[in-house]
Parts: sequence; C-alpha cells; structure tokens
Amino acid sequence: MTSTYKTALGATLLLALIAGGTAVSAQERGHGFDFAAVDTNGDGEVTKVEVDQFRAAQFAKIDTDGNGSVDAAELQAAHEMRQQERRTDRSERMIERADANDDGVLTPDEMQPQRRGGDMFERLDADDNGSISQAEMDAAKERMEDRRDGRRGHDRPSRG
Repeated sequence: MTSTYKTALGATLLLALIAGGTAVSAQERGHGFDFAAVDTNGDGEVTKVEVDQFRAAQFAKIDTDGNGSVDAAELQAAHEMRQQERRTDRSERMIERADANDDGVLTPDEMQPQRRGGDMFERLDADDNGSISQAEMDAAKERMEDRRDGRRGHDRPSRG
C-alpha cells in the first residue's frame, strides 16, 4: 500500500468518523450532532472521555471484521449503509407528510405535489390554452433562475 493511498484512506476514515458517524439518532433525522447519543451518562455535559468512547464505538461499527483497522471495503460498506439510512429516512418523512389518511401508504392523489400558488400546469400555461409551449416552458425556467439568483444576492455577473 503506497504512502499516498494510506494518507487518503486515513483522511477518509477520519472524515467518516467525524462527519458521518457523529451520532446514530442524528442520522435518523438526517443532520446535526446528537448530543444525547454522545452524553452517555445523561448528565447534560459531554466529556472528552464520552467523545472518545463514542468515536471508538463508531470505529468498531465500521471495522466489521474486528481486526482493529479499516480497509477500503469496510469504508465503502459504511458509506453505503449511511446513504441507505438517509434514503429510508427521507422516504418515511415523505409518507408522514403526504399520507392524508394515515394508512402508511401513498395513493396517486397523495403523491401530487402540494405547491404554493396552485397547480403547476396552470401556472406554466401562461396563455391559458390548455397546453404548454416551449416558449412558456423557457419563460418559466427563466423566472425560476431569476428567483434563484435573487436569493443568492446581486453580486453575480449578469447573463448575456
């Protein structure tokens, strides 16, 4: 294994431990530092020992063969697991938000986007003729870009 590869692997592992593995329940919410998961004694304070123990536990989860080191395959598996957890969480939140009758599944009507300002088709059909032309679609894209640029500030160069 080359020195460069070892350095890259070490940096990846460090990022995985710090960014991706900071807390189990934080992953359930999709973001943030889960103070309670690190504060193992529940005293409302996190000590260096608790942080070290938490990181060791996260490392142990990644080190699936228990040999005290993590190889590229274990890192990849940990990364894929986090991605799958995020996708699952996102799907569950979508169902919670859109499931109007609380039956745990979504019907086509429940999956319709509930946007401010009414039906998207009607907003795009500027001439109200029941169809959307390429010109209407282009105009809508331009309006969206203008709104997005407005939120980012006015220090951007204008398009020409």
